[in-house]
Amino acid sequence: MSSPHALTGKPFDKDELTSRQFALFVALASSGMLFAALMLSYFLARARVPAWPPLGVEPVPPLIPLLSIPVLAIISGFLHLAWKRWLAADLAGFRKAWTVASIAGTAFLGLQVGLWIHLSQLGIRVDANLFSSVIWVLTVVHATHVLVAVALLWRLQFRILRPDGVRALSPESPRLVGYFWHFLDAVWIILVASLLW
Repeated sequence: MSSPHALTGKPFDKDELTSRQFALFVALASSGMLFAALMLSYFLARARVPAWPPLGVEPVPPLIPLLSIPVLAIISGFLHLAWKRWLAADLAGFRKAWTVASIAGTAFLGLQVGLWIHLSQLGIRVDANLFSSVIWVLTVVHATHVLVAVALLWRLQFRILRPDGVRALSPESPRLVGYFWHFLDAVWIILVASLLW
């Protein structure tokens, strides 16, 4: 039996699987299949050539992809903290943790743009060769998902800053956004390990 959430006043049971959660899990499964197909194409492309990256092609510079991993950990950590504060009906703590996650999400997107600029400077452009094309497709598809996740973070961020905004939220919204980010974390770690290996 669900009881009202202390901040929103809406019925809420943190252990109940809702239709919104189910829809998110279906969407994540679809995205997971998309990334799996892209990774399969990446490994098939790698198998076709004797050396990877191909001779005469610069490898992916590791600094920015590796720096992105702790940023994602910060996002996930603060989203988890925000969820705990949400469950405890600590609005001030929730707002602080959510704000840090929102800023870090934007920083991750900035790192992605920095990576693309650096790749272009090295001659790793989407139209240069198969190696370059695969890298760009993988990172752009991931960044598109990140853009949606950042938009969700800031949408909720602006809602919780309004005096009446919290009561308009679904009690499960913070958890759903957190699930999406955790999924993106896992995908990025797999992408980085694959691209730098």
